[in-house]
Amino acid sequence: MVAVSVDGLRTFTGSDRAEPVCKVVHTPDCFAVFAGAVEDPRGRFQAMPLAQRACESEGDIFAKSKAFETEAREQLQKFWADYKVQMRTIQSADKVVLNVVFAGVRAGSVGLVLLRFGETADGGIDVIDRRELPDGRTENMRYKIGDSKTADTYLAQHPEASRLDPAEFVRTLMSVALEGAKSDAKPRVGPPAAIFSITPAGVRWIETGACTAP
Repeated sequence: MVAVSVDGLRTFTGSDRAEPVCKVVHTPDCFAVFAGAVEDPRGRFQAMPLAQRACESEGDIFAKSKAFETEAREQLQKFWADYKVQMRTIQSADKVVLNVVFAGVRAGSVGLVLLRFGETADGGIDVIDRRELPDGRTENMRYKIGDSKTADTYLAQHPEASRLDPAEFVRTLMSVALEGAKSDAKPRVGPPAAIFSITPAGVRWIETGACTAP
């Protein structure tokens, strides 16, 4: 089983504007969630429409994620030199700018792909980490995308959390992150959170947040 949780706060680089949003793109056999720079305020890059197009394309979840990766890289590289100064305000310590998780079911099998776009050593931007986790390799694996020191601290202080049911694990971690963000001058994560699980039998929405479950 793959369990995923994502916050529902949309922020805008260089602005105090914030609003609730669904950060889940989904088709019957493809789900994508995001953390980080989902879009450029000037509209030069928008990750979610790209992911929607990729999810609607032919192929399994790995092919769909590759289609997104290729198009997203091309668009990001076009304006990165101009935009990266603003982006530094939301980069994590390892210079990750955008995290994307693709997950889905095809022919009774669950697949998971993690993509991390970040600043490279020469100052450009590219995929700096890609992980493909086919069915059978996701057991007991835990991945946190995005930058939440509160969640990191919680995991360090509560190692027993890793033994929770996957859905309860992501719910707990999201609750901790949302609570910790309340004290931030400009929170980068916020409610409403969306939580869902994927098994070979299909998708189960646990909390829809700002999303509309299919």
